[in-house]
Amino acid sequence: MRDAMAHRGPDGSNIWVDASAGMGQLMLCSTPESLHETLPWQDPESGLAITADARIDNREELAAALGISGVQPVPDSRFILEAYKRWGEACVERLLGAFAFAVWSSRERRMFCGRDQMGAAPFCYVDGDRFFAFASEPEALLHLPGISREPNENLIATIFLPAFENRHDERTWQRDVSALTPAHALVAEPSMPLRKRRYWAPAATGDAPYSSQAECQERFLQLFGQAVACRLRAPGHLATMMSGGVDSAGIAVMAQRLLAGQSARQLHAYSAVDDDREASIESRSIVSMVDRLGVVPHQVAVPSLSGPVGVDDLVDAAWRHAHPVDNMLLLPAMMCLAASRDGNRVMLEGASGDVTMKLPDRYPAVFLRRGQFIRAWKECAAASRNHVYLRGSSPLRLYAQNAWRAFAPPALRLARLRAKRGDVAAVIGASLLQPAFVERLQLAERLQEQYRDDEGAMLAAPLHSRGERSLLYILWGLAGYGRVAARYGVEVRDPWADLRVFEFFARAPAEHLVRSGWTKYVARTAFLAELEPGVLWRRDKEHLGWQFTRRLMHESRGLIERLMRDSLCTLQEYVRPGACRALYDRWAAAEDGAARDAVFELVTLMLWLQRTKSLS
Repeated sequence: MRDAMAHRGPDGSNIWVDASAGMGQLMLCSTPESLHETLPWQDPESGLAITADARIDNREELAAALGISGVQPVPDSRFILEAYKRWGEACVERLLGAFAFAVWSSRERRMFCGRDQMGAAPFCYVDGDRFFAFASEPEALLHLPGISREPNENLIATIFLPAFENRHDERTWQRDVSALTPAHALVAEPSMPLRKRRYWAPAATGDAPYSSQAECQERFLQLFGQAVACRLRAPGHLATMMSGGVDSAGIAVMAQRLLAGQSARQLHAYSAVDDDREASIESRSIVSMVDRLGVVPHQVAVPSLSGPVGVDDLVDAAWRHAHPVDNMLLLPAMMCLAASRDGNRVMLEGASGDVTMKLPDRYPAVFLRRGQFIRAWKECAAASRNHVYLRGSSPLRLYAQNAWRAFAPPALRLARLRAKRGDVAAVIGASLLQPAFVERLQLAERLQEQYRDDEGAMLAAPLHSRGERSLLYILWGLAGYGRVAARYGVEVRDPWADLRVFEFFARAPAEHLVRSGWTKYVARTAFLAELEPGVLWRRDKEHLGWQFTRRLMHESRGLIERLMRDSLCTLQEYVRPGACRALYDRWAAAEDGAARDAVFELVTLMLWLQRTKSLS
């Protein structure tokens, strides 16, 4: 298991065992304290042993409560262990940060495990008849006796049937491997069923009482500053993944504010830019931020793939390490590879910003419900000019849509939703899925049940509710980014996924989050002094990630042709081969974009299945 995750341990590895338990650790020294830490570690006083992937952000608070002195050199794992000794299983409720850990008590023969609230640190496990085992990556657990290499077919269904979200399934892409859900803890004991509990849930959405936009912004800057400061706790220089949007710009600005005066530490920015930079607003924005913020730039030009990584790196990342989710993250993978080659251990990134800060597009309905009709009209008119997703829509149409959201009877809203969604059989029939596979997984019945759940949630949700669904999207992003970064011995940290920042946006009033049609208004206006208007007030969502996929597919034509000819049988129990070949022919003939993406998913799944089923 340890050797299967060797990429996670560029700074060494250890194994600890006693009579009936063992722990392994891959060392990635991503905090100053971890440079002098050895894990797994056993406390001689209590006999408790711990292994952890953790960055604890409330160290000072815990030190005061636990009586720990000399906080600076104390590793994060000791804070966790001391918290467990003091508060037992309730210790997870006192921890803030990114963590996954296991504590073994040889006296009680009990393993206690916990995972952070947002799911920033991975924790996978198998609970077999003869043993309980855990790891940071599911594929490591496939090396244990009796663990199947068969995939989780529910997740395969989600690839080809996006409407099916496979809720309430805690299994990973491997059928026999589960993931500990974020904000959960578990206890494993011999001859006892696993005992799991949720220790945190997002509070019900409610407007926090801010007297003004300035007060709301001040609170945001305080919390966001804390989130970034915690993530700057790293040895040496710092790296950040910089796109041309306000999410990554805000991270870079705040990091530079906090690093001011620390001449020994620099912020290195890793970006993808277009070969023709003047033709790309994303690239122009990146160049502008580099110039204004004084960061050290490292840029990969696309589609030429010139710079710190090249075409061979891209092909290797996609095909040798094929994974159904990670292959959608080729841009972050290349940025992490470049940062790793420069000796970086930590990469800041802001992929969660869109989810954390997003307010539903029908936010003017909040004003209509309050009877603020003129204000709602002005906001609709502004949204038609400035809103990233609503720009170009008629103000009158937006006003009518928001009036419907605010006042339409529930029965009419349900009827409209059902008509818009379409018939379940038609949705499934339009997919590539094999009818026998659909029947075996009972996808029609499960999708219909999901639709009913959605209808109930829609009727019960407040006008600008987020919460659980947002957490799910953040988890997916953190998990994917974390896996591709770990492949290169890098730890990614996202301040927008900080628990404090997430809760701030969940409770902030609609009028402070979107104003005059501008999404992310609090963040845009918080960094006026450092960023030029062309960056702050962008209305587009241009992104260069698709350039990596297009170049990869162009370079891999021979491989793809062979796979579609010789290996499509790998997928025949899941998809209809004839329909897949028709998609391939469309892409091969004209490089149709939709067909290209579908073929990319097919090839990725084929290679992933071949790789995981051949593990020894």
